[in-house]
Amino acid sequence: FEGKNNRKIPTKKELKKSPKKVALGGKFALQIASFKNIQGALVTQEKYDNIDGYKTIIKDIETQDNIRMFKVWLTGFRSEQEARDYKKTSRFKHAFIVKED
Repeated sequence: FEGKNNRKIPTKKELKKSPKKVALGGKFALQIASFKNIQGALVTQEKYDNIDGYKTIIKDIETQDNIRMFKVWLTGFRSEQEARDYKKTSRFKHAFIVKED
């Protein structure tokens, strides 16, 4: 299945198999966006990937109501405090701090 600009939209299986892009030492992330539509997640991922040296990943999640959600995480924070400090000084003031699996 292809989206805008003929970009291939990954299947759920492909998203799970894709390697995680995590900066060395990263244990925490900021969830910067969440979408029901993969296209929105891909656009956000592309826009913010490698911002200030942090990488983005898309988490493919199924909610308790069986709704598929695509969450965009900015990864590579070495500590919760580092993520908190970055959140305060960045455009992501409404992001959630999450611990990576």
